[in-house]
Amino acid sequence: MNRFLAGLVLAQFALPVVAQELQSQMMEGCEGFGNDPAECACVYDLWSAQVPEGSEMTAAAALAFIYGGPVPALADMEAVGSFVAALSDAAITCAIGKFAAEDDLAPIPETGDAAEEAALLARLSAGKAKLGEMMRYDELVEARKAAEREAEAAANAARAERALAARAELSEAYDAELTRLHSRPLAEWGVNDYRPSFLLHCEMNGGTAGECACGWGKLTDLANSHVLIYLASRSEGDDMLEYLSSGELYGTLPALRLFNERRATCEGL
Repeated sequence: MNRFLAGLVLAQFALPVVAQELQSQMMEGCEGFGNDPAECACVYDLWSAQVPEGSEMTAAAALAFIYGGPVPALADMEAVGSFVAALSDAAITCAIGKFAAEDDLAPIPETGDAAEEAALLARLSAGKAKLGEMMRYDELVEARKAAEREAEAAANAARAERALAARAELSEAYDAELTRLHSRPLAEWGVNDYRPSFLLHCEMNGGTAGECACGWGKLTDLANSHVLIYLASRSEGDDMLEYLSSGELYGTLPALRLFNERRATCEGL
């Protein structure tokens, strides 16, 4: 109801106003500001019941006064003021009735899962959530974020452990692959010639076999030259400028960042 009164705009008051015209003007103004027609009708019904026949002009003057129209003459102030008060009382009564009706909404089952969180969010978004439901939603969101942080920490620890073991086991094979690739200009190698070095490098950084195979697919989908594939098989700080020009290296970094974003979808495979 907080926007109801702002929607009651009456353009002219110089002509006689009959009850039907008053209702039309009020409803049009109320609904025009996005209010629920049922709420508008509720306020009008309560308010108009207190507008005696023949008093429509005074009621219209009250509405105009509320919204910055002319100040009523002193002799009319008491009558106009009574309609202003009646309108305020009607708005409050309808608002209370609306909130009471919303209290009758079926409770959302406390399952503690994504379905409950989604249902609470929908009720919050509709402006119909009770205080307890708001608090429950905050609890679920915080619990979910805590679980995500815990899972991420566990995944990072497992990755670090795999990387440590893989470096000890695969570093010689990886160095041999680099020696092979560096034995001639990089551009002379085909795409699949880089696959062994990429997979070894991936596993040495903690990737699983499934994650690395998935990453290779993402890489070949994106790469249009040997440069990106080579960069994806090396680590930051490596001697890449011995084998790539600065233009090749720095010009391919945006594509490398994009690849790393896409390969993130492979995690957990």
